[in-house]
Amino acid sequence: RLGLALAAAIWGGAFVALKILLAPAGPLDPWELAWCRYGPSAVLFLLLALALAPRALADLARRRPGRALATGLLGVSGYNVTLHLAESQLPASLTLLIVAANPVLTLALSGERFTRRRLLGSLLALAGLAAVVLWAPRDGGGWGPRPLWGLAAAVAAGCCWSGYSLLGKGL
Repeated sequence: RLGLALAAAIWGGAFVALKILLAPAGPLDPWELAWCRYGPSAVLFLLLALALAPRALADLARRRPGRALATGLLGVSGYNVTLHLAESQLPASLTLLIVAANPVLTLALSGERFTRRRLLGSLLALAGLAAVVLWAPRDGGGWGPRPLWGLAAAVAAGCCWSGYSLLGKGL
């Protein structure tokens, strides 16, 4: 249980850390932050894969190159750039809520059957999300609409993660 609590705290805390790095006076824009977070590790893991599992990497590149590339682009580049764009426009808590709704989207895109329980749970989750997005107070007080660009970027991040999950399933 402690491990789960720690994982949740680290995952949730990442959104706050991103918000600080993306603040107007922050050191990075969304594109730079994505590159700084994942560029070096992408190079490192490619080198490790080439050194430790060259056959598996060659097999993947031969069998499903488009799917492997699309999975990586959606799950790393697409997700993180859109997440950072959303974080630059929205409060971290709202971005987290929108992105955390991606299991509903993944279920919808998966082609799996919506049972009554799944449908009820999905509708409840989306209704709660809509209530927060539409009626929660804005940062700095006051009520009003959210920046459309930030909301679209947060939804796009969830879509990227859903696509990553579905495409990666068959690799």
